[in-house]
Amino acid sequence: MATPIQQPGKIIWLPQEFTDLKEGIEQYPLIRDKLRSRIDRLEQFIRLQVHRIHAVQDVVDQLQLDIKYLLFDLEATRGERDEYRRFWQDLQDQDEGPEDWQEQ
Repeated sequence: MATPIQQPGKIIWLPQEFTDLKEGIEQYPLIRDKLRSRIDRLEQFIRLQVHRIHAVQDVVDQLQLDIKYLLFDLEATRGERDEYRRFWQDLQDQDEGPEDWQEQ
């Protein structure tokens, strides 16, 4: 299970293994001071990766929505095309008139 970290407007979930490691290191004063800066950098890296994943997910969500709109527009355009095609075909059929009428 991941541990939530609050940020303005968002919650970032850190992996449980990382949280366990960070808590474990705090119990050992001799290595705590040596590893604290590295753990902090690792935490920043994880936050950056999570931020990037959220950004990519937002872009993918927007792309999916855009595709839905485009498919809707495509279907509407096809319907309009078919309607105009039938309209023009009806006009052409009316212009031809009966065969005996064209001979006059």
